[in-house]
Amino acid sequence: MTFTVKKIDSSETLAEIFKKLRQEAKVSLVELSRLTKIPKKYLTYLENGDYNHLPADVYVKGYLRACGRFFKKSPKSLIKIYQREKQILRNLKQKKDSRKIFKPLKYPWLVITPRNFAWFFVTVALVVVCIYFWYEIDLFKGLSQIDLENPSHDLRTNQDFILFSGKVSKQAELSFNAQAVWTDENGEFRVEIPLQEGLNTIYLVATNKLGKEKVIIRNIIKY
Repeated sequence: MTFTVKKIDSSETLAEIFKKLRQEAKVSLVELSRLTKIPKKYLTYLENGDYNHLPADVYVKGYLRACGRFFKKSPKSLIKIYQREKQILRNLKQKKDSRKIFKPLKYPWLVITPRNFAWFFVTVALVVVCIYFWYEIDLFKGLSQIDLENPSHDLRTNQDFILFSGKVSKQAELSFNAQAVWTDENGEFRVEIPLQEGLNTIYLVATNKLGKEKVIIRNIIKY
């Protein structure tokens, strides 16, 4: 008695064909493994279409030949379907890997170019200039400040001199009764003013660059 090997309908997947053939033969995976000498786990992978866990192609082709002979189906058709599906999976994997490698470039919101660098430099320069002029204008428009530590108030004394000390705004010009007084780099000053008998009215004047004046008056009586 001879058997005719029938061709496989290639419109189905190998997993579908394999499961259908096994069910038509009414054998379990355990029985099929025993009859074909193919490890059961590989038969399970074939029936599930799990090609990632199958051994090298040379072994898989041998398994398909053995199953084809057992099911009386064309081994070449089974192998052809397997190779076609394996190639499809390989192409999909390559495409997926290429997407991982060539991800769309995400450009930062700030790209350093000569033009952008020039604009950045100009912007910084303008900010610095604005801060400088703001400082100068604020300095010019405001009155100079005087912090007179001594004497803190009008007084009576029998001394021939009285010490005036304190601090004045930087860049302000200081004078006592129209006489210029030296201040250090911090605006601090110490000066002894001679006294005459009777009432001495002393004018302490701080003048800024715009000519605005801050005046403190002390009345000192010498007896």
